Amino acid sequence: MNDDLKRALAAAALVVGGGATALVGLQPRTISVAFADGRDWTGWRPEHRAVLRSALVPLAATGDRWVEVPEGIADVVVRTYDSGGQCEHAGQWAVGSRDVAIDYACLHGDERLRYAVVHELLHARVGTAQHVCAHASDGADCHPRITGPAVLAPVLPWERDGDAYAPPPSSELTAADVAMVREGGR
Repeated sequence: MNDDLKRALAAAALVVGGGATALVGLQPRTISVAFADGRDWTGWRPEHRAVLRSALVPLAATGDRWVEVPEGIADVVVRTYDSGGQCEHAGQWAVGSRDVAIDYACLHGDERLRYAVVHELLHARVGTAQHVCAHASDGADCHPRITGPAVLAPVLPWERDGDAYAPPPSSELTAADVAMVREGGR
């Protein structure tokens, strides 16, 4: 079997459960993540630890290996912070930063916390603050070519629907999320 055919077959592999194309044809990276208390007065609650660790599972669809490590050696550090009630900013990541900030008080339930962590870690992995929108023209931060449903959507699903008690979204990556990782490079 020639190398081109091998690469094509590898790129066509699907991640079971998520339905997103895995990047198994590319060289995987190990991305180390730490979960640390905020630099303000905030901190993770004990019941959050299992949810935080579970956020690394759907990220396997990127083709990378995501591991929890101590803060001092982490590629990315997920911290708590107080958004001051600005819940449209329940999660933050600044381009070039290794810190992700999450205000868990804005995220009602484990699945919403997991979703926000996966969303922000994807930004850090891709290295851009761009989002995947339904249409490229939906906003200035929408990717110009990659569109569709995605964890990297610009608005958390329950904010868009206006129902804080709507069923929680899935944290599983979509084909559009994986395409963002592929374009973001390795």
